[in-house]
Amino acid sequence: MLCLLLFVAMPLLAQEAGFTALSKTPYFGCATCHGWEAQGSPAHQAPSIAGLDVDYLLTQMNAYATGQRGSHSQDHYGAQMALIARAYPESMRQQLAKLIAALPPVDEIEGNAVKGDIERGKKLYATCTACHGSAAEGNAKLRAPALNRFSQTYLQHQLNNYKNGIRGGSGSSADDQAMRALVQSISPKTTQIEDIVAHIASISREK
Repeated sequence: MLCLLLFVAMPLLAQEAGFTALSKTPYFGCATCHGWEAQGSPAHQAPSIAGLDVDYLLTQMNAYATGQRGSHSQDHYGAQMALIARAYPESMRQQLAKLIAALPPVDEIEGNAVKGDIERGKKLYATCTACHGSAAEGNAKLRAPALNRFSQTYLQHQLNNYKNGIRGGSGSSADDQAMRALVQSISPKTTQIEDIVAHIASISREK
């Protein structure tokens, strides 16, 4: 019985420890969607951000704050992030980026699995390896995040946003505009995006 109680209590204690460590920091406003371990939430379309590169994190927060990201009328989740990012001054966004980058990496809890052709996805993903790596591990120097950390739900949503022009428009950063052009050129069909996501998910399972 004692073992069972410990088994149930340990995750709660870990969550409490995360809360205690972060509740007195600017991260307090981020936890509702991203979680107290910054592990993300598919239900909120909030990715796992713990341990991501500090420059990438700051670039994305600044993009939200300045309207480069999250300003499209159909980007509802992005609009929520933009409101939050604008509430933080730049100095606090810098503090947040450093804090989140220092957290232990946590793979995002999976949402609904995407049904795609892994082998077709592997061929399509070959173009992406120059920035994101063959194992989807990311490249800090290129501000390319580790895709193998994100859930299939989040990846599919973001790639579809690029495909449909919801993300990466004329007012976006150069990186986002480049991503939009790339996605629209190599995966113009929804099924092709599903294939790419399925391939990345297969890499994640092999880690």
